[in-house]
Amino acid sequence: MFHESTAQGAIRFKDELRRHYYVTPTFYLELITTFKTILKEKREEVMGLKNRYENGYSCLIQTEANVSKMQKELEDLQPKLIEASKETDIKEKIVEGEAVEAEKIRVVVAADEAVASKAAAEANAIKEDCERELAEAMPILNAAT
Repeated sequence: MFHESTAQGAIRFKDELRRHYYVTPTFYLELITTFKTILKEKREEVMGLKNRYENGYSCLIQTEANVSKMQKELEDLQPKLIEASKETDIKEKIVEGEAVEAEKIRVVVAADEAVASKAAAEANAIKEDCERELAEAMPILNAAT
């Protein structure tokens, strides 16, 4: 088939371009060499694509296994998560209650602080009066001594 199609191509080449093209055994050797070269390149290309496919497939399988493992771990941790959520809700309610109690105590302490500040101001005024009177009485005491 190659020989016949090449011979017909040579006749057509001669008719159209008016140039002779000779079909020789060297031509067939070159054809075989070219075929081997192209076959080698295509095999390498196909092997590269095959390796790429295999690597991608193995990565997908590994990822699927990891996802399954993580899914199982998530399912195992789900009850603990629910329990922790309940504990958090309970602690949150306790903290809210303590915050309300602390606010009540803060109001009482603020009132007590106001009373204490007023008492301290009165005591300080009395102290200043006493010191003033003492300052007046000290020279008299020293003179009497």
